[in-house]
Amino acid sequence: MSFTAITRMLRKQRTEADQRLVQQQQEQLGLEFSQQYNVRGRAMVRVSAIAKRVGKNGQL
Repeated sequence: MSFTAITRMLRKQRTEADQRLVQQQQEQLGLEFSQQYNVRGRAMVRVSAIAKRVGKNGQL
């Protein structure tokens, strides 16, 4: 496998894992999700940013 193929595969896996994590948090928090994950009063939109925040909070 080439380096490019490996990085694409890893990126895809990370994206899927982030998406699952965010969906899990949305189901768990419900309407409170947008209040929990915001920056300066604006709801976070990027899945990768939300997943990073979840990881920092130790909620994995």
